[in-house]
Amino acid sequence: MNKTYKYYIEKDDNGYTAFCPQLDGCFTQGDTREEVVTNIEDAILLHLKDRGVSTDDVLVIEAGNNIEELEKTIIKKGFNSVKEFHHLIAKINFNEMPLLAFKNWQNNNGSKKDLCKLYFNWTGKLLK
Repeated sequence: MNKTYKYYIEKDDNGYTAFCPQLDGCFTQGDTREEVVTNIEDAILLHLKDRGVSTDDVLVIEAGNNIEELEKTIIKKGFNSVKEFHHLIAKINFNEMPLLAFKNWQNNNGSKKDLCKLYFNWTGKLLK
């Protein structure tokens, strides 16, 4: 049975960005749509291989136009946009805060405020 990983693509002023919400921290960019598709597919497979997951039965597909649905979820958490969410997540140093703590926040549908508090409790640093 195939395990499916979906990715989203966004166009911005500098080209394209893509991310896979199923894999924390799995995002990339490219100058063209074709480049970002290649980059995100590679990033997903590398992300899985780094975790020791077999990629033999992995199916990687574009999620389509459901970005609005994802954006609504992220905004409900208190973020202004998907871009702000990824910008903040990229600042987290998982050597200082365990990935398990982040996953608990994610699984409990925590808010932006909850994430900032959690990071401060682990590191003594502000996340902004």
